Amino acid sequence: MLQIPLYYLAPVSYYSRLYRALASGEGYCFDSADRWEKQTLRSRCFIASAQGPAMLSVPVTHNRASGLTADCLLSAHGNWQHRHWNALVSNYRQSPFFDYYADDFAPHYRPGAHATLRSFNMALHSVVMEHLGLNGLPPTVRPRPSAMLNPYYQVFANRTGFLPDLSVVDLLFNTGPEARLYL
Repeated sequence: MLQIPLYYLAPVSYYSRLYRALASGEGYCFDSADRWEKQTLRSRCFIASAQGPAMLSVPVTHNRASGLTADCLLSAHGNWQHRHWNALVSNYRQSPFFDYYADDFAPHYRPGAHATLRSFNMALHSVVMEHLGLNGLPPTVRPRPSAMLNPYYQVFANRTGFLPDLSVVDLLFNTGPEARLYL
């Protein structure tokens, strides 16, 4: 069983790894004893912008006594949910599938929708897994053997070139139902 940390809108390579674990029958689970580490993908992701990769960072307060990621609370200050959602809208509204998926992501960016980082990340992970078609993946499905990240259409590629391994939302918003083919 693949044991992994739970990331905020993880990169495409993370979901490629999950896909391979599911397709091989290995499966995966989230590390319940995951120790909190600052400046990691547990609370940040990278999306495309006209200027290149842009980082979105979730402000948290953590329980220093336990040190566990599961005990990190989402900050109620700074209106970060609004800023993150606006960043997704402004950078992906021109992508082919943003409108198709936006209604599933938007509720999670409302202030108070989630109290903990784990709850927030898990909810977004569930949305991503559903749209990648990885929930209930039949054991007969086998991914391509390639471990390389195949380039796909990106909104700002004419300005920035292809930006590899951004958040999985970049793949979803740009390729839609074909996203799993790139994993």
